[in-house]
Amino acid sequence: MVHLLQRINPFLLQRVNVFALVFCVLGAAALLGWASFAYSAWSGRQLSFQITVLTAERDEARSRHERLQRAAGDLSQVEARLGAVNGQFNHVLRTLAAAEYQLSQKRRSDQAQEPATTGATQPAQASKRADRSAQRR
Repeated sequence: MVHLLQRINPFLLQRVNVFALVFCVLGAAALLGWASFAYSAWSGRQLSFQITVLTAERDEARSRHERLQRAAGDLSQVEARLGAVNGQFNHVLRTLAAAEYQLSQKRRSDQAQEPATTGATQPAQASKRADRSAQRR
């Protein structure tokens, strides 16, 4: 084999080396091109998946935000109703306190007028007391 290589023209040998070098460079370039194509395809699928996930998360966050806004609106309506009812409740409490005050004043005035009444009512009260004490025995 060595003898065969010595017979080949050195120019031809040099030419074969150049072709081999060009073939290797073109092969490496093709391999690099296909590798970059495969990576971009894989990366595109990954990006597409991420876009799908992010779109779903965005839609969920948007719907949650809208629900919270509706709840806040409902809450403000409830707070307004509560304020109105609280005002009515305070008015009822003031009216009740005034009625209790008037009742206590009336009772005091009735008690103050009671001794000035005739003696006919006093024996009736005394007989009621006697009846109660008799029932207890």
